[in-house]
Amino acid sequence: MSSEKSLIRKKYKIIRNKILADSKKELDQKIINSLIKFLTQNSYHTKKIAIFFPIGSEINLLELYDTNINLTLLFPRIASNLLIFKEVTNKPDNFEYNHKYKIYEPGLSYITAIPEIIICPLLAFDLNKNRLGYGGGFYDRTVTLLKEANHITYIGVAYNILQSEKIPSSNQDHQLDFIITEDKLI
Repeated sequence: MSSEKSLIRKKYKIIRNKILADSKKELDQKIINSLIKFLTQNSYHTKKIAIFFPIGSEINLLELYDTNINLTLLFPRIASNLLIFKEVTNKPDNFEYNHKYKIYEPGLSYITAIPEIIICPLLAFDLNKNRLGYGGGFYDRTVTLLKEANHITYIGVAYNILQSEKIPSSNQDHQLDFIITEDKLI
């Protein structure tokens, strides 16, 4: 299954990377608008919400800091084989670069918090709410532990063009509760 997932990853990364900058900015804003609508309609906007610092062609959710709703935003930091989440009150401009995983993370000095909602990046998804990430399993392991201890909501954000017929999954993969695209809620 891992070779099948690798091929799907490669295919959808190429597709996502082909989105032009102007189109990407517009699509990102549509996803942010849909996300804000979803959060406020479900009273999720009052909760601690984990988002991610975008790398490459990932959806940029940092504009959530510029909205008129007061959100408590957390960012993941890799700790061993799990994610911990740090509360970041202002738009991040001083994150540390993790050379091993090629991502930006909040420093250790930020306050650690437990999210009530985790919004994660993905490379592809299907209508069964299966997510294909980069293959490290950090979100899957972390969400599994958090769902055992707390009630959390797990949301993926994606462009419509990243929808796949079927994403192979195993018992180690954690299904999303919702997927938000530029014009769909799944």
